[in-house]
Amino acid sequence: MSRMSEAELRFLRRRGALVSAWPWVGSACLLGLIALAAVLFWRVPQLVNPWFVFDQINADALPESQMILMAAMLPVVLLLLGVLVLTLFACLSNERRLLAMLALTQAP
Repeated sequence: MSRMSEAELRFLRRRGALVSAWPWVGSACLLGLIALAAVLFWRVPQLVNPWFVFDQINADALPESQMILMAAMLPVVLLLLGVLVLTLFACLSNERRLLAMLALTQAP
């Protein structure tokens, strides 16, 4: 098996540093999303609580122009962002495993 060049080894070290930082960064992203959802739920429930919006629609207290946006868009966006962050956790976990395998092939 051929040895890696110094540039390739530097690249692997940089990738390893990025992958090792991800658990902290990803956890902060998830906590930030949860905090955003909680703050919006209590301060502006029409943005994240579709049941609140449905109640307002039934009471005719919500302008028609805001119905679709408030009932569907923001909860879906928050959910998709959460799924994205969780998917990144899985991807970077695989990359961490592959970097470890590459390091084993370069061991003397």
